[in-house]
Amino acid sequence: HDKVTMKGIGGDVALPSSHAHNYFLLSLAELLAMVGGYEWNRRGIYIDALQGYIHPHFGVFPPTRQDYMRLVDNITIADRTTWHQDRPPIRMMEVGIGTGVLSIILLRRKTVDSVIGTDINPYA
Repeated sequence: HDKVTMKGIGGDVALPSSHAHNYFLLSLAELLAMVGGYEWNRRGIYIDALQGYIHPHFGVFPPTRQDYMRLVDNITIADRTTWHQDRPPIRMMEVGIGTGVLSIILLRRKTVDSVIGTDINPYA
C-alpha cells in the first residue's frame, strides 16, 4: 500500500493512502481556537450594549472587550431632533465588519442612518 506522509510540528506521521483523507493535523493553538469558536457559536457571547447574545461563526472576530462596545454605545452627537428634515443621511462604512456589533449599536441608537459593511470572511 502507498503511504502519505503528513508533516507536523511534533514530527511526521505516515498513514496508508486509503486512510489519509480521514485525518488531519492541527497545532494545539489551532485546536483551542476551533473549540473556543465552536463554544462561542453554541453558547453565544452576551453583549451589554445590545442587551442580548450574538453567535459568531468560527473565524469571525467576536467583540470580547465590552469596554470597546461601551465606548461606541456612549458616543454622543448633536441632538438630531433639531436637524433639518432635508439633511443628508449619515452613512457609515465599516471595513472588516466581523459580527457587525459596532454597526448595530450605532444603528439602534440612530447615530447613523445606514451602514455598508464589508469583510473578507464570507461568514461575517
